[in-house]
Amino acid sequence: MMVSEDKSLHWFVLNVKPFMEKKAAAGLESMGFEYYLPVQRTRRRWSDRYKVTDKLVIPRLLFIRTTHRDRLLPLKTLTYLRGYVTKRGTSVPIIIPDKQMSDFIFAVTNIDGDMSLNTSSFKKGDYVVIVSGPLRGLKCQLVEVHGKKVIAVDMSELGILTFEIEKSLIEIVK
Repeated sequence: MMVSEDKSLHWFVLNVKPFMEKKAAAGLESMGFEYYLPVQRTRRRWSDRYKVTDKLVIPRLLFIRTTHRDRLLPLKTLTYLRGYVTKRGTSVPIIIPDKQMSDFIFAVTNIDGDMSLNTSSFKKGDYVVIVSGPLRGLKCQLVEVHGKKVIAVDMSELGILTFEIEKSLIEIVK
């Protein structure tokens, strides 16, 4: 009996050398891989003016959608990739489920405020749905981090993407 090979696509998390994220993304694109580099447009104040810049939401991490077999190709070709982020204490790469990845992309695309990836554990709270604004329909969890009420989008074993939102824009999921 022959073991069938998994040919389905999964989202994996690549660890990239510092300041090489955009170069790694370009390399993956030239190899024909689907990838996601979470970048936010931010407006920063300098001493004499404002400047719009791109800010990496999660420095040194890049997401790639590929099969288990093909995930090794970029590591052999692109020298600025360090490897895949693995489950704690193992060599098994983390896989982000498609729904979590689409929620993450949706949040990064539509949030103007600062975002951060919180890897610490915290007490789970109420599940909420955003009822108004550009994130309408997104179901998340309401949590408290460092004394602030924030929304959390679960990114599996990678951590939790957190951001603040006005209370008037959310409702508890029943």
